[in-house]
Amino acid sequence: MKTYTTIVDLLHYEGPGLQDYVTTDELDRLIDGTLAPAVIADRYIDDLVHSTLVSVETGEAETRSDLLSWIRSEIEIAIEQRQEIAREEAQQRKLDAIRNVIATEKRLTGLIHYRKSELIREAREMRIPKAAIADALEVSRPTLDKWLSPSLR
Repeated sequence: MKTYTTIVDLLHYEGPGLQDYVTTDELDRLIDGTLAPAVIADRYIDDLVHSTLVSVETGEAETRSDLLSWIRSEIEIAIEQRQEIAREEAQQRKLDAIRNVIATEKRLTGLIHYRKSELIREAREMRIPKAAIADALEVSRPTLDKWLSPSLR
């Protein structure tokens, strides 16, 4: 039988960790305060008392106190992990929103460019002077000439 100085030493070397020892529902209840850490401590101590593989040198009161402190620290770690996951998920949602706006912008830019090209073509078919078309587009005449050159169509 392996003997450890304290229950915390045993848990560090042998486990199980809190998240391995409680159900997801129990962890949720520990976090929100509807399940007392003492309930889980009782479970650990019961397993320790019936174990033929491991033991601790400390007395029952000190073991229980150390175990409760350890469980509380594990609950704090679980809370921090959940907060980090929530932060990462919020960041991912924000990045997805940015990507969606950019994708929409690209689609709209393409539609606007296509419609502008159609209008320029229609204006040219109506024999509207290039200077008037350039003025309506708020571009210079040389820029309009570049847009109308056959290599850019």
